[in-house]
Amino acid sequence: DYMMSPALDTRIEKLLDDKPDSAAAFRRYTNIKTNKEAAATIVFFTYILKDLQSAHPIIGPLFIALYRQIMFAPDAALTRAEREMVAAVAAAAQDCTY
Repeated sequence: DYMMSPALDTRIEKLLDDKPDSAAAFRRYTNIKTNKEAAATIVFFTYILKDLQSAHPIIGPLFIALYRQIMFAPDAALTRAEREMVAAVAAAAQDCTY
């Protein structure tokens, strides 16, 4: 199960630190000041999304299966961190607050 934690925030922050150009673009687009804040936002958003989907017993499992395929497919062109960043930016583009 996915759990929010300071350790996960730190792991995501390191992934952002390892991609400074991508992280800077994400922060600019979302108006977030630091990678630490960006990491916490990504972790929180993912936690809330999981919680919301589990509240819908018919759509939730289908959406989660699609999410897992998109985010965890081993043959993907983007890394996991890049896919998380795309998801967060897409949410921000739709005025999704988190």
